[in-house]
Amino acid sequence: MVLNSLSGELIEPGFAALARGGCFVEIGKRGIKPPEWVAALGRDLRYHVVDWGETAAREPALIGAMYAQLAQGLREGSLPALPRHEFPLDEAARAFRFMAQARHAGRIVVRHGLRPAWKPRRDATYLVSGGLSGLGLEVAGWLARQGAGRLVLIGRRGAVPEAQAALAAMRAGGTDVWAESVDVGDRVALASLLRRIRAAGSTLRGIWHSAGVLDDAALLGQDEARFAHVFAPKVNGAVLLDELTRCDPLDAFVLFSSVASVLGSAGQCNHSAANAFLDALARRRAGAGLPALSINWGVWSGVGAAADRGITGRLAAQGLGAFTPEQGIAAMQRLLDAGAVQAAAVLADWARYAAHAGQGRRLPLLEQLISGVDEGVASPHPVAAAAPADFRRRIGEAPQARRRPMLLALVRERALRALGMDPGRAVDPRTPLGDLGLDSLLAVELRNTLGSALGQSLPATLLFDYPTIDALTDHLLAELFVAPPDAADEPAPAIAPAAKAGHALVGSIEELSDDEVERLLAARAGRRT
Repeated sequence: MVLNSLSGELIEPGFAALARGGCFVEIGKRGIKPPEWVAALGRDLRYHVVDWGETAAREPALIGAMYAQLAQGLREGSLPALPRHEFPLDEAARAFRFMAQARHAGRIVVRHGLRPAWKPRRDATYLVSGGLSGLGLEVAGWLARQGAGRLVLIGRRGAVPEAQAALAAMRAGGTDVWAESVDVGDRVALASLLRRIRAAGSTLRGIWHSAGVLDDAALLGQDEARFAHVFAPKVNGAVLLDELTRCDPLDAFVLFSSVASVLGSAGQCNHSAANAFLDALARRRAGAGLPALSINWGVWSGVGAAADRGITGRLAAQGLGAFTPEQGIAAMQRLLDAGAVQAAAVLADWARYAAHAGQGRRLPLLEQLISGVDEGVASPHPVAAAAPADFRRRIGEAPQARRRPMLLALVRERALRALGMDPGRAVDPRTPLGDLGLDSLLAVELRNTLGSALGQSLPATLLFDYPTIDALTDHLLAELFVAPPDAADEPAPAIAPAAKAGHALVGSIEELSDDEVERLLAARAGRRT
């Protein structure tokens, strides 16, 4: 048998080496022989072409089992490893010349030296934007504990009272700490601060950029002012830090981006765009041979925007867990040690997240992290476990007396999860969801998740027209399933006064276009904030 990956004129000697009835297995991509050519050799040869890329995609379990078997054989010594010719990185040119001679067997390896663990220096200065609160203050504490000689922590408000204890602890540990009231997006103020740092005699060696603000709104509620508000500290600040420190011998330039630029985030298109800029800036710096790391952070517990806004519970229900500060710092240390340029640091139940975010669609970005996306990810929650067609069929096949309770359970669970509440919480189904905290963005989310669960496109006005769990259930029951017997004789479910007001407000809303509805949602959200 000949196992071949060679091409061109080197293929035919392989066929020549085969005896009658031999087998030629081609795993290369070029020089594939037609069956007639093989038959013309006249020795009853068997010829098989194997596309490993296609096989791996079609049968990943088979390929995985084969690699596991190979790895075990190599560990035990029953399979000899291929010969290896190693060259250090600074002799890469010699390695290529050796390869060009084509006289070797096995592999040619260019060996990279191991990177030492990144560590701040006692004789250096490190600047942290947004360093007087939140994630920036956590980073500052870590730098101090690691032995940084001087920290320059900047924020628009300066040293706020709640930061004083942390600053005192850093100073007690021997770190010189400057707490500066500086807007990182102000070129004149930042340039002046950098001149002071250089004049103080300690070399600036590292930058951490964690400053940022949020200004959320539905897409049609976004405008130039909201984008400018978000871009000022994050984008403008990053540009200035990049431009004004090109003369400094930095060994770290860390940008605190967000997973929003990777996965998206409803109501945060300005925030997502600003963080995508940080990711691109890191890649540009790295391409120029400058230090750069952009971390697409997920949720942190106790600190950060999600904690400040009290939405960690809702994000957890969607599958996004929260780093403790210790876990977040450890993740950052690993990325620094690895020399990464951009990486997402996220604690997630990807199956749950895909079920929430996908709304029945494929999520190619996550398909390597989870299994079963194409078939519909199974949710760990009983009500959500059925695929849309299955759930709708089960309700349709259930006795009429059971249909409303089944649908009510679904609507109730999805509503409470959208609100970030425990699905086991007791809630009056006649209470307007707006009174429980459902805003315009959550209304769109709830409409989408119900539509996904039921396999039905639902109107943009759904939560305006049917603002309670009871009203939603009755509407969906009437629209999608046969109405219960004697429904006309039963009293209509009571609707709270606020719900009636909601009905009156949108008496003609069905005549609006989707764009007009979105503008109305955005306007109402703006009045609430």
